[in-house]
Amino acid sequence: MRKEKTPEEKAAYEAKRAAQRRQWALAHPEQTRRYGRDFYKRNQEKRKSYSREYNRQHREERWAYSREYYRRKKAENPNYVRELNERDKARRLAKGLLPAPRRLPKTEEERRLAWRQYYMENRVKLCRQKLTVYSYKSMAEIKSRIPDRVEEYLQAYPFEEFGDRLIRSTLLRRFSIRPRQAEYEDCYEAGMLAYLYSIHRCADMACDYTVPYIRKMIRIYIICALVVYYDCRDLCRRNHFLEIRLDDEEETGRRY
Repeated sequence: MRKEKTPEEKAAYEAKRAAQRRQWALAHPEQTRRYGRDFYKRNQEKRKSYSREYNRQHREERWAYSREYYRRKKAENPNYVRELNERDKARRLAKGLLPAPRRLPKTEEERRLAWRQYYMENRVKLCRQKLTVYSYKSMAEIKSRIPDRVEEYLQAYPFEEFGDRLIRSTLLRRFSIRPRQAEYEDCYEAGMLAYLYSIHRCADMACDYTVPYIRKMIRIYIICALVVYYDCRDLCRRNHFLEIRLDDEEETGRRY
């Protein structure tokens, strides 16, 4: 008949077995970790539900412990939380879990180069937005506030004298674009939009340099129209394609 162990013998046996398990775990760390990972993988949902239930039952105790822990750490080092966050951010950056931080340009030259690079990468989008969205929204907002003053400026600076003449001279003298060229119509429409936008802006600012402002905006809007118009040409050049436009007299004359 098997002898029943006394409580003291049971406690000694359990202590001996625990010491043996600890000694084996220290001697075989990788195998111990593998056993633990396999166990948690097999019982993943069960362990999660157990942890959630435990946290729910001991919520107040855990909050009190956390508050006391951080209070003690901040008393030892006032920058403890900041240093902890920085270490965690550096660890996540090293593992590729966070995108690399962008260094903002500091000097005037760096800001100018950064804007130049951004414009060159997004110039078609920016120019198209100026010609189709921004100008119309701005004019609508100004006209809703001061319609009478806008009408006064339109009467004082008629399109035939301060719009059509400036557009044609700018196209011919500055950009060497003539009416028979395909891009002429797009540039002329952009110049008309620049004239209207300039009238609204000058009426809003009540400025006395309307004509120079119209001339400047016509030049800017024609450049935007050329950027949008030549986007297809630049795409063809980058990809070694042949550009053919149906509204080009020379191209169509040779092709048909």
